[in-house]
Amino acid sequence: MLYSVKKCLECNDFVSGRSDKKFCSDACRTAHHNKTRFDSLPAIKEVNRILIRNRTILMDCCHRRKRKLTEDYLLARGFNFNYFTHMNHGPRGESRVFCYEIGYSRQEKNSISLVKDSEIPKYGL
Repeated sequence: MLYSVKKCLECNDFVSGRSDKKFCSDACRTAHHNKTRFDSLPAIKEVNRILIRNRTILMDCCHRRKRKLTEDYLLARGFNFNYFTHMNHGPRGESRVFCYEIGYSRQEKNSISLVKDSEIPKYGL
């Protein structure tokens, strides 16, 4: 019986096992698919980077116990108001904009109030 020697698509080690196997381990398979997926979708990678930065800025404000902010303060920290994950309305009908579970509602003029999404598990706000 002839065996074909295959090499892992990720690390080039030898692959043993089934004849249709392409990777030497689950770790290599996962790494390969993650690279291929994210390399082919640079726009998604960039949007996720911006969303995570926005969420980090909002969470940092929460940890500092800042619940009332200004737009200028967030802009100075690198916040991008054009990117968010979802919107909803508060109990008084105000629009609330979210980056994952933490968000904000605009008050008068330049004032912003931090809020949390009641439908998403809470993380210390």
